[in-house]
Amino acid sequence: MVQEYTSRSEADSAAERAFLEKQLLVIEKGLGRVAAESASATPLTQRLDALDRAREITTDLLMQVHVRPLDDAIAARLDWLERVEARQADDSSMPKTKLDIVALDRRLLEDLRDLWRAENG
Repeated sequence: MVQEYTSRSEADSAAERAFLEKQLLVIEKGLGRVAAESASATPLTQRLDALDRAREITTDLLMQVHVRPLDDAIAARLDWLERVEARQADDSSMPKTKLDIVALDRRLLEDLRDLWRAENG
């Protein structure tokens, strides 16, 4: 199902875009720090994976705020994750690592939502 959205005005999404862009800078700095701490040329660590996932989610939300408020975009993602968790719980053939990714996404989204709400009342 495809849902059409009307673009929001630049003024309506300016604060949300600024918040998400600031978060992306924090994530990028974190990625640099973790990579610098790692001894291998291609470090694959949980911290890097989590930061990379945070960057993907934040970038996706940055695109979504052009058409809907940040709280709505996060709520939609959390609702979708809830349905994924329910489906995976019913499917014993799903690898457990997929459940860990869903849990990570949920935590990242909830942290972003809480930080956004704390900064913007």
